[in-house]
Amino acid sequence: MAASRLKPQAEIRLATDAKEYLDFAIGEALASGLFRLEAREAPAMVFETKYALKWKGQGRPLYYQIFSYNGQPTPNYPILEREIPMPHALLAGEIPQAIPFSKHVIPYGNGHVILEEVSRSWALKQDRLLCKVVIDEKLLIQHLLVVVAKRQDGQIIVRFDSFADPIITKTAKGAIHTVSEWLLSLDQGLSILKRDYH
Repeated sequence: MAASRLKPQAEIRLATDAKEYLDFAIGEALASGLFRLEAREAPAMVFETKYALKWKGQGRPLYYQIFSYNGQPTPNYPILEREIPMPHALLAGEIPQAIPFSKHVIPYGNGHVILEEVSRSWALKQDRLLCKVVIDEKLLIQHLLVVVAKRQDGQIIVRFDSFADPIITKTAKGAIHTVSEWLLSLDQGLSILKRDYH
């Protein structure tokens, strides 16, 4: 998949302290027939990060490997595109002031949605809730923020926070569902207007 995103001669530069990971990456690259391995001295700044300095201080070996794409045809992998509009729900009512909360774990899609934490935020003079959600699927774990905010039209929107840039899987859509259902379960006069995440 990485090669399908690269131009010929483009490089992937791997710096790691994990020999097993390095060996795995080399094995996969060679098995694909799409990469040349290049031994090159790591630029000094590569191993000047907080963790690299910590590892050096512990005497752990550090590894650096260049994988250069040879330009051979690759399998066709679909581009992951952001959904427009992003999954969301619209509710009528007011954002609850009292928010009794306990952790929720709900099966959804091909995994689980874990609503871990809810906090209130007063960003840009707007009262809103931030919900920390973990999406746990077989091959993918995502840590996301779901925002509950009042829009100018008076409706409450439940949506992903833009910083997270989630991969929108069926289970990720379950984050919007889980937060919406949790809000409705508070029995504070909220009602659902629209579910745009199925």
